[in-house]
Amino acid sequence: MTRPVRSLAEIERDETLHPEDGWVDMDVRWLVTDATVGARHHAMARVLFRPDGRHLGHAHANADEILYILRGRLCVTLGQETVSVGPEDVCYVPAGMPHALRNRNGSEPCEVLMIYGGAASVEAAGHVLRPDLVKSAPQPRAEARWVRPLATVPSDVRLTLDTGWVNMDVKWLVTDAALGARHCVLGRTVFPPGARHEGHSHPQAEEALYVVRGRGETLDGDTWHPIGVEDVVFTRTGVRHGFRNPSPTEPCEALWTYGGVGSLATAGYVEMR
Repeated sequence: MTRPVRSLAEIERDETLHPEDGWVDMDVRWLVTDATVGARHHAMARVLFRPDGRHLGHAHANADEILYILRGRLCVTLGQETVSVGPEDVCYVPAGMPHALRNRNGSEPCEVLMIYGGAASVEAAGHVLRPDLVKSAPQPRAEARWVRPLATVPSDVRLTLDTGWVNMDVKWLVTDAALGARHCVLGRTVFPPGARHEGHSHPQAEEALYVVRGRGETLDGDTWHPIGVEDVVFTRTGVRHGFRNPSPTEPCEALWTYGGVGSLATAGYVEMR
């Protein structure tokens, strides 16, 4: 069986994204797309904004966008608001909203996980430059409509052992209820030593998982595969999958997405232990 895990180190930078098209000093590596893994409903990339790197004003007519800051700081203009965001902040950009991104630090890079919801490639998302976007003065992060710091998001205490969520700390960062997302969900889970998500499937959604720290094992069908930092695994709609942390001492932290839906309820959840 083919190992379903892809490592960031094995993925080449996208050389087709040019400054004249708005991608200035950006290192974009596509983890999940239609061409790479057969995704249909969303795409995921690791983006490194080099010092003073920026994505000029643009919009995606056919896709929502989610940005999760892994390290560094980013100045983000979302429609009428501009805000400075940092590690563990998440930004949601509704389809069609003009936005621009810039790393104003002259010496340190900014690393971002970027997701398109509703399109499985940059072409399908409909990338259109918007040079008319007016960048306002940065406002306090707490007042920004489209930004959520991870620290302000409560853990979901409704997910219980009897339905397969074993000792997991789950936070729903972007959903239909939280920010009005229609085509993608972003969540963060910490798996303490011994924690696991039992085998299950989502009849209405595909899923991708990216490891931020620690190591674990991912279930694909009936087979477990090792997965570590900067690895990504993609699961097609309806396929049995799960996750576990076999380490006796170290936690594992992962970011994950549902593509094509805005909530767990619309994704569907079928236990397949």
